Amino acid sequence: YEGTKLLSKNRLTFSQYIDKCLKEKKGAHGSETNEELGDGSKEEWERLVGLYLRKWIGEAKPVEGRKTLQKRIIDGINFTRNAQRGKRNAKPWAQRTKKAAAVKASEFGKWLVGEEVYESNPFEGLAKEFRSKSKGKETGGKEVVILTVEQVKKVFEVASRPEHAKTIPYFSLLFFGGLRSEEAAGYKKRKGEKFQRRLSWEQFEGWKSKSKVTGGV
Repeated sequence: YEGTKLLSKNRLTFSQYIDKCLKEKKGAHGSETNEELGDGSKEEWERLVGLYLRKWIGEAKPVEGRKTLQKRIIDGINFTRNAQRGKRNAKPWAQRTKKAAAVKASEFGKWLVGEEVYESNPFEGLAKEFRSKSKGKETGGKEVVILTVEQVKKVFEVASRPEHAKTIPYFSLLFFGGLRSEEAAGYKKRKGEKFQRRLSWEQFEGWKSKSKVTGGV
């Protein structure tokens, strides 16, 4: 029975599975918590899976080898270029965009497992092919590592000392505010204008109200 069911599923193309997946993801219960996804998440599914992943493997079927499918996805990601109207030599995707496409392909693979098309995710690990690396001298070109929960706790243990208490608002925003680096760094309003910081350290000085949580700064 299992063999017959799997054979039946393998007759479908990935394009057909993508249609079914998108219908679920864009519905009222598309998230992993059975809630409706936000407009941004829906758009990402439609663009990265409905458009690009369909282009790379849409006509293939699950009977095709995993390595072959993964290579098609990796090649598709590497050779896809930004659509720039009027420009012939469009630039390839940024590494962050490549990784996002690989992550979304892996999420689609997880969905396929839930549909019993595969016993394990055929696209798991694709994101590792597109790990972002810092070009800054500070990290020596090594991959930027996200701090663990325990490491963040240690940072706040030090920040909570009286001599470092003034840093608590900064680290709170850094770790829990979802702040993008470019939102904190700086910008130029117009060409030729002086560089201005979006978020200066002075903004953390002289707070008039105390924290309801800590009772302190």
